[in-house]
Amino acid sequence: MKDISGTWVAKFPPPMDEQEIIYQLQILGGHITGMQRMPFGDSPIIDGKVEGKKLRMTVVPDYFGTLEKREVRGRMVGDTLELQPAVPVPPGLLRKHDAGGSIGWIDGPVILHRGTPSPTYRAPMVDYSSLPQFGLPPGEDLADNGLAPAPPMGWSSRDAFHMHIDDKTVREVADAMAARGMRDAVYVYLNIDDGWQGKRDANGVLQPNSGFPNMKALADYVHGKGLKLGIYSSPGPRTCGGFEGSYGHEGLDAWTWAQWGIDFVKYDWCSAARI
Repeated sequence: MKDISGTWVAKFPPPMDEQEIIYQLQILGGHITGMQRMPFGDSPIIDGKVEGKKLRMTVVPDYFGTLEKREVRGRMVGDTLELQPAVPVPPGLLRKHDAGGSIGWIDGPVILHRGTPSPTYRAPMVDYSSLPQFGLPPGEDLADNGLAPAPPMGWSSRDAFHMHIDDKTVREVADAMAARGMRDAVYVYLNIDDGWQGKRDANGVLQPNSGFPNMKALADYVHGKGLKLGIYSSPGPRTCGGFEGSYGHEGLDAWTWAQWGIDFVKYDWCSAARI
């Protein structure tokens, strides 16, 4: 195999064209070291070997706090590198939701080309030492105002349905939460996770996809069951599933969700490393 040391980049087509997978490889004596870089974070390559036109690497991605070794296999195809990346989805979840080889927003091997990653925006450093320092205010007893009598508790579509969620399913879950006592046990939030998003209109307002014909009507239905409705987005340009995130539209998205009657917003870190 030719020397594959250097930076290899995979850029995804719409709707995931803001996301990249990057491999920075160093080859010495047939052994591979380096880094696998994804929107979720960086994962070191702790061992790898070149075997003819094929390569095998051991990667240690951080699976949301759990470090697990994963094997990455690939091959050279002309001037490209074809790899099946190690992505931060626990194996049980992968088998449960994606039988047949689909891995979250990666379906099968990815093709990487030699290149330079897209630039990332870095916020300017702030010198906080010059700011006034304040101590904690004195403690005092406050009268109950009805807010947060318990931690926010409820149900999320993520683990049960991954990104296959729609209006009908949310209504059925609301019925079940009310009928089976979850609501009365203060599990009152019903949160729609990734997969509800459509496209932004000409004014930048994010629309739901065809599975959610009327978000306001859905919120009214959930509220009618004595529950609260949550929704999901990302602070980056794309969500974990590759849909529209809120970056650059934060205020507009918050206004939109308020118009629908949304009570709760979940943010995670997908693609936020790009900014």
